[in-house]
Amino acid sequence: MARIVKILLIAGGIVSGLSLVLTGLLTQISTLPEFEELGGNPVRFAVGLLELSRLLVHLSTIVTFLIWLYRSYRNLASFGYSSRYSLGMAVGSFFIPFANLIIPYQIIKELWQKSVPENEAALGPSSVPSWFPLWWFFWLVANFVGNGFRKINGSEAVSLSTLIVVSVVADALSIFAAILAVMVVGDIDQRQEETSSKLHLGKYALPPSPPSTHPMMELSLPNNQTSNAI
Repeated sequence: MARIVKILLIAGGIVSGLSLVLTGLLTQISTLPEFEELGGNPVRFAVGLLELSRLLVHLSTIVTFLIWLYRSYRNLASFGYSSRYSLGMAVGSFFIPFANLIIPYQIIKELWQKSVPENEAALGPSSVPSWFPLWWFFWLVANFVGNGFRKINGSEAVSLSTLIVVSVVADALSIFAAILAVMVVGDIDQRQEETSSKLHLGKYALPPSPPSTHPMMELSLPNNQTSNAI
């Protein structure tokens, strides 16, 4: 699941990069006389179409990310920890107004800190890597700007130059947020894989190998038949 999340995050970053390129090209042609005659409608259509593609990737990423988060947070009990929040809250906190500005990051932070064997965390929780708060900052700002862009995209009262600036800012923030999110998911997933290996979780013992036969262990049977003793 972590691999799928990272693939979708990368796809979202690529879509945002394409949007930046398209916005740059449209900025150049917007000065042409033919563009003025068309009233800029082709530009708004192209930007809107690419925005729809980004929205679909974004929604897919959210669904898979929440599934990954649920499963990863559930693993903490197997590592010997009690969770600060319930599994439902771990997922639902992203949809609670105002609480979704703080609690989801606290859950991600706790998830990273407790994704180690219990005896290795005896001295207290360690500090998360620096890219964790950076990811949360860029994720929040990218969502704010992206929501603002979607609101003004269909408004005739907004000038094309303003629309282009907001689009560029939203794309740039989304790319940074995607890169940092890949690092966050990858780091947590790696820690949990290593902890699972150390604790031998999900491993099944192999059946014992049969004892080797020895000539002295052969038993005489009727009719001069022999059989290896087991």
